[in-house]
Amino acid sequence: VVLAVADGLALTIVAALVRPAPVAPPPPARERIAAVVRTRAFQGVAGSAAMLSVALFVPFGFLVTFATDQGVSQRAAAALISVIGASSIVGRLFLTSLSGRFGPVRVFQGCLAAQPFAYLVWLVAGDRYPLLLLFAAILGVAYGGFVAVSGEVLAHLFGVVGLGSVFG
Repeated sequence: VVLAVADGLALTIVAALVRPAPVAPPPPARERIAAVVRTRAFQGVAGSAAMLSVALFVPFGFLVTFATDQGVSQRAAAALISVIGASSIVGRLFLTSLSGRFGPVRVFQGCLAAQPFAYLVWLVAGDRYPLLLLFAAILGVAYGGFVAVSGEVLAHLFGVVGLGSVFG
């Protein structure tokens, strides 16, 4: 109770002393979005994200069935989806650390390039479970990195003013 009262008083005093930073008002959202959407950079990012997203959900719908049709057990086939999810977490954590070194756009491009490579692995995998695991891991890392650096790429290319609208 004593700590709560002391913290409450301290926060009240600090809140009374803090002044908002002077910030220029952002341009109206419609004007900002219209200007960003017309850029070649935005069209490239949006187009590549759309294409990646369309292809990304194919394994979630068909990988287990494909693997079981190749003779993989139900349990092992279902585990492939878990591998995509787990490696997605690895991609989110590891690839975001690389964006500081190589830049978010390069990491984003690497994620986009890794996805077709993953599908090539799936194409030749057949009934070879280790290759199916490799496919799931590559796809997950690429997908996770793509999700993690997308916001950073947009902020890098278009600034942070109206970033929520640009991202939306």
